[in-house]
Amino acid sequence: AEAECEMLKQELERLKAEKGEQLHIEYLEKIGALERKLQLAEESLRFLSEQSERAENEVKNLKEEIGELNEERDAVTRRYELCLETISKLEHELNEARVE
Repeated sequence: AEAECEMLKQELERLKAEKGEQLHIEYLEKIGALERKLQLAEESLRFLSEQSERAENEVKNLKEEIGELNEERDAVTRRYELCLETISKLEHELNEARVE
């Protein structure tokens, strides 16, 4: 009976060791899966960061272009107003010349 008890204790220890080894393997697999997920997340973050940077640059360029177009519009508006003044003066001079 004592020998059987000792044999059962040894078997129990062996099973515990096997279970520990199996858990160790499972944990290593889980760690590997998590590392792959982390790597994918980091790659995704890099891609999104690059995309965000490109979008910010595009916004900056568009704002600069809008500023240039506004300046051009203002210059054209000033020239148009000067042309209207010139036309008005010429019409006035023409009317005065007709009266004389």
